[in-house]
Amino acid sequence: MLRLSPRQIQNIGTLICGDGEDSPTDYRRYVDIEGFFRFTGVTTDESTLDTASRWKYACSFIEAAQASSEEGASGLARNVEMIIEALLDLREFRSEDQRDEALLKLNQTLTGIPVEARVAADGSVQVVSTRTSRSQRVLDEQIHTVFGEIVSDSALAASRMHYAKAQRHLNAADPDFENAAKEAVSSVESLVKVLTGESDYTRAIKKATDAGLIPRPIDDVAIKLFAYRGNEPGVAHGSADAPDVTADEARLIFNLAGALGAYLATALRNA
Repeated sequence: MLRLSPRQIQNIGTLICGDGEDSPTDYRRYVDIEGFFRFTGVTTDESTLDTASRWKYACSFIEAAQASSEEGASGLARNVEMIIEALLDLREFRSEDQRDEALLKLNQTLTGIPVEARVAADGSVQVVSTRTSRSQRVLDEQIHTVFGEIVSDSALAASRMHYAKAQRHLNAADPDFENAAKEAVSSVESLVKVLTGESDYTRAIKKATDAGLIPRPIDDVAIKLFAYRGNEPGVAHGSADAPDVTADEARLIFNLAGALGAYLATALRNA
């Protein structure tokens, strides 16, 4: 059975508490945390929990759940799956966008084990196994974790929201490949506009290139990625042609957006 590491438990505990200015979850008081524990449906021996602080209380609850449960479908303890499902329940958020950000943060926390939280068509949360090819695991760990950390900057909230939506559309139980591609490109567009102060994406890339911040032909890659969003039927605009974005194509755009966005953030911030 898969087990969460101490750091993963601590990060999920922080999400439960809702601590931090940029936390995707709302602040929970001690009484709210107790209510959340009941909401999960997980039963533990209360006498074993550390009540010294809200955060220690949350972490010890996760540890107890992991220690006393059968294996779930994802490979994690079923009790841990139940905690994650409750944590991402849409009723616990002010908006779907806020839940998407929490979903992104939770999945970043799970990096290193083949498990991921996904949202089904009916809005329910599923914790699933993601045993994929080694190449995609490397991309997820080396590209998307890095880009996810970059857009955690409060100034890049819009970029983070687009990125979270792209990941949700791509990995949903009923994936939406057109919207996954659109939101992935939009996350890069938003990041560039914020970091350059330009309202036009293409002009921002050209100015950065002329200033020597972006080498050629990387500028062409950035511009053509943006052009793809406008040209591909069903991605950014309606079209007489039916949308035909495949899973492989959507994954390519998502991977490319993550890699390019991370590079552009470094190049533009160094300026």
